[in-house]
Amino acid sequence: MEIHKEILNNINNRYVLLKKEKDYLIIDKLRKTMIIIDDPIINLAKLIETMISKKVEIYHNVKDLPKATEEPFKLQTESSLVFKVFIRKIFNHRNEETGSIISALTENHVNSESKEIIEKRMMRYAFQVLYPEEGLNMYSSVYNDTASITAIKKINDLPSIDIGDIKELYDW
Repeated sequence: MEIHKEILNNINNRYVLLKKEKDYLIIDKLRKTMIIIDDPIINLAKLIETMISKKVEIYHNVKDLPKATEEPFKLQTESSLVFKVFIRKIFNHRNEETGSIISALTENHVNSESKEIIEKRMMRYAFQVLYPEEGLNMYSSVYNDTASITAIKKINDLPSIDIGDIKELYDW
């Protein structure tokens, strides 16, 4: 689901506004985190205006926000590497959950060895806790400094198009 639709569909249940001087910040009140939208197609001012017209709760102080109910949790690996995990759900065009993006936030710099350890731990978590007994496709972040995986379930049920032979891919 596109982020602006997600926000508008969950006004006051999950998303609220925080007034900061002349501007507004979109807040996920369940996680007590700020939402950053870097999509140039989304008109952030119009989104905030629409939220206000739909009677969104507006907070004037971050201390007034309710206590977070979806706090990041810590996983500890065998090598005593501690990290916080954030999970973002992925939905298909029918608004059915099709997977998750699982990202780790570490206290220390991540090298390729620690990245691999963290990602394997997150993959086990996805297989055993998030989507037990479901076939998953796992994809790892290509960046060496970011421990992040994407777990996709029911990948064969997602819409697709045939782009032709592999030879055609090289002829663009």
